[in-house]
Amino acid sequence: MFYISLAVLVVQNASLILSIRYVRTLPGERFFATTAVVMAELLKGATCLLVKQFALFLYDAVVVQYVDTLKLAVPSLIYTLQNNLQYVAISNLPAATFQVRPQWSRASYAVGLVAVVVSCLSSGLAGVYFEKILKGSSASVWLRNVQLGIFGTLLGLLGMWWAEGAAVAAQGFFHGYSPLVWGVILNQAFGGLLVAVVVKYADNILKGFATSLSIVASTVASMYLFGFRLHPPFALGAGLVIGAVYMYSLPKAGPPLGPRQEPTALPPLGKEPSEPGYPPKSVLVE
Repeated sequence: MFYISLAVLVVQNASLILSIRYVRTLPGERFFATTAVVMAELLKGATCLLVKQFALFLYDAVVVQYVDTLKLAVPSLIYTLQNNLQYVAISNLPAATFQVRPQWSRASYAVGLVAVVVSCLSSGLAGVYFEKILKGSSASVWLRNVQLGIFGTLLGLLGMWWAEGAAVAAQGFFHGYSPLVWGVILNQAFGGLLVAVVVKYADNILKGFATSLSIVASTVASMYLFGFRLHPPFALGAGLVIGAVYMYSLPKAGPPLGPRQEPTALPPLGKEPSEPGYPPKSVLVE
């Protein structure tokens, strides 16, 4: 099951990177990235509620298990930050590392690079924290995603108000939206659900490998879609990723053999181990 989910995660991540890059290069008014993050969280939570009984499931998530819900505020904050930084990185880096514009300045490169570094660090932290919560209780993946979605939506709205509140108020929440933008949002929401499944049934290390492979796949695809030219540093990095995945997938070595046991003496016929004359030197079994 988790091998299938890992393969789907690779395809989903690669398609998300490519689709975000594409919609950010289209002419015309750009949509607000912060509103897209909020909509992805809403769709993810709504999907989980539709799968289960809406009212009872929401009551269980918010009221009955409110302590567990509060615990998920931490990974939710980190995931929301990561999703916003993803748009920042893709909008400011060159082709090998998520660039949208053919000409880029040092300032935009620095902004994009910082966004990628923070996004990578936050992804690992949130993944480990979320894995501990998922595997530390019997709660379903659907419930955990609802709890994540509650905080993700609230924190996303707060980030939208802080970063682009005036522009959103003036031009509208759905300014610049198109069918392609909605496709990106649906893909991002699906990715959030998929990550939870992978972390639940595999682990965060495998999820990290899947994400790394998706970056390699998306950049190779961008050679044909966006004219990206392969450079030696990227080839080296891609080789390291593939090598790490291969080494991690090798069969694990068995436990070391214990020390050689001493020969075991068998009692002679008619004698118990506690009787005199046991063990006789002539009756030994290797």
